[in-house]
Parts: sequence; C-alpha cells; structure tokens
Amino acid sequence: MSVLRRAATAALALGFVATACSAADSDETTRDENGAVVESGDVGVFAIQVGDCFGDLGTGEISAATAVPCADPHLNEVYALFDMPDGDFPGDAAITTAWQEGCLERFDAFVGLDFASSIYDITPLTPTATSWAQGDREIVCMVQPVSGENTTGTAKGSGL
Repeated sequence: MSVLRRAATAALALGFVATACSAADSDETTRDENGAVVESGDVGVFAIQVGDCFGDLGTGEISAATAVPCADPHLNEVYALFDMPDGDFPGDAAITTAWQEGCLERFDAFVGLDFASSIYDITPLTPTATSWAQGDREIVCMVQPVSGENTTGTAKGSGL
C-alpha cells in the first residue's frame, strides 16, 4: 500500500535533523554539468536536489543519505522540493497535509501520468520540530515503486 494511501492511518514522516550543519549541507557525490549524480556519495538533507536517487532511507530523522546515479538500482527519486511558510512549528498534522497536497500536485508534471494510474508511490522527507527550530521548512517529495522493489532509470517523464 502506498505511503500516500496509508497516510490516513499511519503517515510516514522522515524528518530532517541538522545535527551538524556541515553534514546537512554537504554533497560528496560527483555530478555532471546538469547536476545529475554520476558517482555515489553522501548528500546532506539540505543539499538534496530534484533528480537525486537513493536506496531505502529507513524511518526516523536523518542528516544525510547516500545518493546513487539513477541508472543504478535505487528505491527513491526526488521529484520536487518546496518550502512551508515561516512561523511557529505547525505540528505534525499540518506537515502531513502540506506534503500530501504539495507532493501530489507536483507528481503528474514529473512522472507524466496522474498519481492514481502510476506505478509509483509518494514518499516525503519533512521537517520535524527539532529541524524546524533550526530553520528547516523544506519538504522533499520522492517517487518510489509501489512494489517496494528497487528500480533503475528515472521516473521523470516515464508516464509510468
């Protein structure tokens, strides 16, 4: 069952945590002139870019993850980044609503097919109360095969 479809009963909220600003901002990958990862490396949560591909990120708060070329087996691909408005921490329910609405509205443009017809789920990385206090407002939207199995290539424009 998809992360978005499960959201009503058990929302997955992978949080950013900037335990050390340098780790959260670092990018140890090698990228081509278009910004695509061509050699794997750790990417801090604040250095993630649209098009980055990752394996299983697990659950809980993270400060970095290993990005791989999308041609290599991977589970997640970043397809959108957007920020929540400044202010006090809005609470987990508001963040869940924000990622569900924001990621869903950006899905079709990236994949080239509506979410309901797609082979992909939506998985978010979202701010936590801890990271919010450090200035984190970014939501990262990722596609992931419904099967839960690794894939190769990009979902961008795939129409799948």
